[in-house]
Amino acid sequence: MHPVASAGVAWSLASLLPLAAQVALDGTPASLESRLPAPEREVVLAAPDVAALLAQDERNGPFPLRYGVVVDTWIDFQQAAQWDLAADGTLVARVAIRSPGAHSLGLEFARYDLPPGARLFVFDPAATRRLGAYAEHNENPDGRFVIEPLAGETAIVELDLPPEHQGFELIVDGVIHDYKGVFGMLDGLPAVAQGGADGACLVDISCPQGLNWQHVKRSIIRTLAGGGFCSAALINNTQNDGTGYVLTANHCGQGGDTVFLFGYEAPTCGAAGAGGQSVSGCTVLATNGGNDGRLLRINGPIPAAYQPYFAGWSRNTHGPAQATCIGHPSGKPMKICADTDGASAGTNTWNVNWAFGMLEGGSSGSALFDEGQLVRGQAWWVGNFICGAQSAGFGRFDKFWTTNGLGQWLSPNTTAPTYLQAYDPYVTTGAGPALTSIEPPAVPAFQPGLVTLTGVGFNGATQLTIGGSVLSNPGGFTLLSDTLLEFNAPTPLALGPLNVTVTTPSGTSAPMALIYKQTLPPQLAVAASAAVQTPLAYSYGGGKQDIAILAWAPSNTTFPLLGANVLLGAQVLKVQYLDALGLGSHAPLVPASALGLTIYSQVVDVDENTGAVVGASLPLPTTFTP
Repeated sequence: MHPVASAGVAWSLASLLPLAAQVALDGTPASLESRLPAPEREVVLAAPDVAALLAQDERNGPFPLRYGVVVDTWIDFQQAAQWDLAADGTLVARVAIRSPGAHSLGLEFARYDLPPGARLFVFDPAATRRLGAYAEHNENPDGRFVIEPLAGETAIVELDLPPEHQGFELIVDGVIHDYKGVFGMLDGLPAVAQGGADGACLVDISCPQGLNWQHVKRSIIRTLAGGGFCSAALINNTQNDGTGYVLTANHCGQGGDTVFLFGYEAPTCGAAGAGGQSVSGCTVLATNGGNDGRLLRINGPIPAAYQPYFAGWSRNTHGPAQATCIGHPSGKPMKICADTDGASAGTNTWNVNWAFGMLEGGSSGSALFDEGQLVRGQAWWVGNFICGAQSAGFGRFDKFWTTNGLGQWLSPNTTAPTYLQAYDPYVTTGAGPALTSIEPPAVPAFQPGLVTLTGVGFNGATQLTIGGSVLSNPGGFTLLSDTLLEFNAPTPLALGPLNVTVTTPSGTSAPMALIYKQTLPPQLAVAASAAVQTPLAYSYGGGKQDIAILAWAPSNTTFPLLGANVLLGAQVLKVQYLDALGLGSHAPLVPASALGLTIYSQVVDVDENTGAVVGASLPLPTTFTP
């Protein structure tokens, strides 16, 4: 549990969830093909004290929502297994493992070293549920392996070996005894976008709120480790090489035996969960209790069939202007939640209050993304579980990076960038164009500037849309190559994410979000020279609906005022409420008496509610001419 002063109490979010089969081969156990009798060898484990475990869960509160406990054992197949010969000459080694009263069993292997041609299966006594075949390709560098839960209190573990095999090692050192019934706990109705069985607060990634996150969702993972489940995200490194770096929460405690599940989601908004593909085994690279960060590296490549997406990240020390979280609350199909007002900064956390969605058990480690769809941290705690009033804290990625030196893995042999875009090796390259990144991912509403699109299939582009704005070629944008396009971002109609698409004769790309944010610190634009007896046009940007004070002074000397450097001896030209975009303007007439003078102008942004000075623009000179 993790206390939060402002909320009184907060819960860590580790939980549980179902798993699909790990990377397994097709096949049938040789004992079933040869109709061998059930094995006589059985290892019966000492049942855990379920009453004590439930009492402990009651004392700890509802989170983390534990479902199982690891029972230590040592089952060496060399000695413990019953050996038989199948009809085709295959050597069959079997042992039944029983943990009385268990709803399901998960297996942890201290040694997993199989020869070529060997196959491992796990199934129930009736052979109605079967996992495998696992084989040599499932080996991990540390020699360990883990298999997800199999329903029932008994699991038959079968190793099929070719007659000419050169030896093996297979040792079970832990059995996860499910004392709550993980599969039954996860049965239930799916969420829908605006309410339903899960309430109004859980929103499927396939609902309209997740439209701009359909590529990013492929980075989201659920993890299984030691009888508990969490969420996590694949993140990129500067080599763009597809290494399986995983960011999650330290309190989840994943070790080398972790199972990673990809792609479990509702295929349509409000539907039941489907899909899910897993790999197992990892190396723990870095842990930090002070910001609850844990960095893992998946052992071996992630199958291309999983279509993994390696999320970009940012070490920016300013809070995200918009904050979005994707994860698996209570083990459900992938959900999305967002704080459209952005996250505030704590010493080691980004703190949010959701506009929609919420976190539950199982959300621990869920990635927090900023307005540019870059990872900024991982889910750590929540203040409550009240729909529409939940506060939550995410460990800061920038602090984790600095404290633990994450650059040695995520930016090897390079100077660490402040942010890194995502790597998507499986971007669609069909007939139509496809976007892979927007740089910068977020722009200020005032003078948003030049934006570069990266992707494929841009040749022949005829139209670019940014929200409701349409830019046409020629003139509206610059086509640099088939993979690069530049444009000057137009002034938006609203702050927040706007969909960007590229259209060619072959079709229109899927949308990607360009985020328009408030202009903080404030900025000012004014001509360097102006004629007397004509209007002098000022335009400026700051915080939305803040108070803008436009002023001038005869020199550019400033003095500190409430955290900002303000012109000394300034004269106020205009006091104005900025609009919903944080924009304002003024055009006073320049008197004839100003001829030959040079003045310095500045805009100061003041928070309407608190009266605090938010910031001040740099002073800009204007010289008056005939």
